[in-house]
Order: sequence, then C-alpha cells, then structure tokens
Amino acid sequence: MNTMNKTFIVSAAVLGLLFCILPLSVRAQTNIPVPVISVIPAQYYPMDEVLYMEGKAKPDSKVDIFFEKYSGGAAPIKITVEANDAGEWFLNEDLDLPSGEWMVRARHADPQGDWSNPRILRSINSGFTVFGITVKYLPLAISVFIFIIAGFGLILYSFLRIQSVKRLGKEHASHEMLEAAKKIAREKEKEAIELVVEKGFVNVKRDIELELDHLNSKLKAAGDLLPEEFDHRDKLLRELSKLEQEIDKKVRDLDGI
Repeated sequence: MNTMNKTFIVSAAVLGLLFCILPLSVRAQTNIPVPVISVIPAQYYPMDEVLYMEGKAKPDSKVDIFFEKYSGGAAPIKITVEANDAGEWFLNEDLDLPSGEWMVRARHADPQGDWSNPRILRSINSGFTVFGITVKYLPLAISVFIFIIAGFGLILYSFLRIQSVKRLGKEHASHEMLEAAKKIAREKEKEAIELVVEKGFVNVKRDIELELDHLNSKLKAAGDLLPEEFDHRDKLLRELSKLEQEIDKKVRDLDGI
C-alpha cells in the first residue's frame, strides 16, 4: 500500500511538473525577441552613397524597417529584409530620403511585434533634382565661382580695352594736332621765306630794270651806244633772265617744303 502511494505521489508530481513546464515552453517559443539595429550611419548622403544597415533578429525571419521623418513633410518608408540562419540581417539600399532627421525602427514582419529602440539618421542632400537631372551643390558652387571670376575678368578686360582705346585716341588726336601745328609752322615759314626771297629778287630785278631803262633811254636819245654799253646791256639782260629762272626755281623749292 505504501508502495502504491509512493508511486501515485511520484506520478502526480511528474504530471504536475509537466503541466508547469509545458506552458512556459510554449510561451518561450511564441515570445519572439525584438530585432536590434546594431549598425546605422549617423549621417546619410542620398546623392553620394548607398545606405547600409545591419542588425540582429530571429533566425530566418522577415524584418520590417521603418523610416519616419521627425518634422514631417515626407511619407514614412518601409523596407522588408530577411534574417539569415544566424539571425543577422543586412540592408544595402539606394534610398532617397529628403533632408532632415529620420527615426529608424525595426520589428519582425508581424503587426503585433514590438519595435526596436529608435535610432536617429540624419539625411543630408548635397544637391537637388531638376527635370530628372541631379545637380550637386559643390560642382554648382564651383561653376558659379568660375562664372563670376570669368565675368569679372571679362569686365576688367573690357575696362582696360576701353582705356587703351581712349589712350590711343588721345595719342592719335595729339599726333594730328602736332602734325597740324607743324603744317601751320611750315606754311608760316614758307610764307616768310617767299616774302624774303620775293623781296630780294624784286629789289635786284628792279635795279637791273632801272639800268636797262637808262641804257634804252640813252639809245633812243643818242641813236647809238658805246660798245661797252651794249655789252653791259646784254649782260643785264642775261642777269635778268637768270634771275627770273632762279625765282622760278626758288618758288618750286618752297612748294616742296
């Protein structure tokens, strides 16, 4: 009897222990651990790089990763990845996140699952998109800087060119004024020389003509001249002719000044 009681007590104890352990085992199996985000960059440049993240989760499970912008203005983004048999999951995505701070959380692909602790990701856009064309700020700034320098250089060149043209114009005007002054001086000099030459030749010519008139008057009055007077008259005529030729030559020389 005692043996039967002992057997019953042991059996009851084993059954009771099984009933206690079985719910705990079931609960342990249904209690899915919360995914962990172990690697995430503090800053992300969507136009320059690919977003890389990694973490831990239940082996061979699907993990939803949610991106939500703090200040709003952008729709939340969900990306689903799969954990491997070691419980490691990886995200390597070219994700277009508008600039600002984003809260990133992860959970198993189960609406009833718990979220991981939120991580902060700051998205920094290094440019903008126009008609599907991506324009980077740095190349744009360099291009604008080069354009400004080129414009300044063009303005400086134009200014120096205008000053050079003005200077050449002044030099040309000064040269023309100098030439005009020289021409006037030559004209004045020519007139003065002509006046002196003309006066000198006129005086000499008048003296010759007076002597010729005297000889001619004597010839008319006496009807004849002495031989030396004839020679003197011929000499005066030759000198008069020579004088006229010299006057003509002097005038041509003065015209060439």
